[in-house]
Amino acid sequence: MEDIVKKDVIDVIIKTIDILQNNKDITLLKELSNHVTHDSAIFQDSDAITIAIIIYSLSKVIERGMNDRIKKTIISELVSAKKDLSEEKYNNYRNRIDRIVKQIRNIDQKMRIYLQDVLRQAAIKKGSNIYAHGVSLSRVAEILGLSQWDLMSYIGNTNISQEFDISANLKNRIEFAKSIFGVK
Repeated sequence: MEDIVKKDVIDVIIKTIDILQNNKDITLLKELSNHVTHDSAIFQDSDAITIAIIIYSLSKVIERGMNDRIKKTIISELVSAKKDLSEEKYNNYRNRIDRIVKQIRNIDQKMRIYLQDVLRQAAIKKGSNIYAHGVSLSRVAEILGLSQWDLMSYIGNTNISQEFDISANLKNRIEFAKSIFGVK
């Protein structure tokens, strides 16, 4: 894991813990998730993507209701994950993150299907954000373990593809290539 990504993920975990412990506005979790997604796009780091998905999923689960015992367990795992990451114990960190995902999935039997869908939709949403940052669709699908079809289906319902002016982009790329080779 890149040092800059590690530092950013630790910072986001600290902020997530604060939000959860102090019952702050859940929309802050979504903002944190988007922040980490930006790192994910730049560095294409699967650990950053995973924490972004977890934080987004937590925001969705809290909106529907989460009991205090599970919340305390997740906070405890986040505290330990932060410590493991700080000490560069990456395997321990990833194991704790896996336990958090399992906690989210097992919150309530009635919510199990909903939560699985939340985790999948969170991955797709974060994947579309990474795609919007310029990472190829196939690379995003590979990093997140999703099908390109799932991503294309979601992206097709957004205006992401319309945000890019392909002709201007192509023109700039040609001008840049000419400048490298000294062609006028």
